[in-house]
Amino acid sequence: MVVSGPATVSGNTVALTGVGTVILGAIQAATTTYGAAIAATSFLVTQNNMPTLIFSPIPTQLASNLPFAVGAHSDSTGAVTYSVTSGPASIFGSRLTLTGATGTVVLSASQAATANYAAATASTSFLVVARGPVAGHSFSGIVQGEWTAGHRRERGYICSRYKR
Repeated sequence: MVVSGPATVSGNTVALTGVGTVILGAIQAATTTYGAAIAATSFLVTQNNMPTLIFSPIPTQLASNLPFAVGAHSDSTGAVTYSVTSGPASIFGSRLTLTGATGTVVLSASQAATANYAAATASTSFLVVARGPVAGHSFSGIVQGEWTAGHRRERGYICSRYKR
């Protein structure tokens, strides 16, 4: 039986449920040959489980994007706090705001320890670009210069393909 501490007993199995001192006890009933016996032992549980803190993926962002929420998750219920390690962004709570500049944003997360889990950290990075491709349009070819059409060479401003 558990006298005190972060543990449970089921049959002959002891399950640890947290960090601290556990005191286990046992009682043996008296028989016609032997008297009743009581035993106790204690031990200290010091190691927490190590959670794996994982960021939700953050794709490449446009510098003009509106603020958006970021997230990191683990098995622990410890509170997660975020910070911008470097790059063109700032964060308040879990809401990330891009500054309008381009570059690589490095984002860090720290998770507080709980009774069952140690503290954890994680980081991720993503690109911030000036602008992306125009939706539904693609261009290819030479914009200015020399190109060959069959056996003929021409110079000028051209676009070889335009798709909409």
